[in-house]
Amino acid sequence: MEATALTTNSAETEAMTTTESATCARTALTQLNGHSDRCANPFCEGVARRSARGKHGRYCSDRCRMDGYALRRVKALLDRVGVIEFHRLLDEV
Repeated sequence: MEATALTTNSAETEAMTTTESATCARTALTQLNGHSDRCANPFCEGVARRSARGKHGRYCSDRCRMDGYALRRVKALLDRVGVIEFHRLLDEV
């Protein structure tokens, strides 16, 4: 079985080695474009609040923070028991 060799002529090789590398963008990848200012509760359109120390909060209020906690617990239960059992458990509540 014969394999054909991939060859390039010297002009193509020289053109590849003399080209300048692509320049990188100088802007940071983690810029605040309004995405992190939104409340982390998917059912809320509020703006996340800042703490007294200037750190960013994820939620706009304590109520939304507790809703986010409840949603994470519900997702964990749904992943653990499955959809059918999850609905049966909700019907018992």
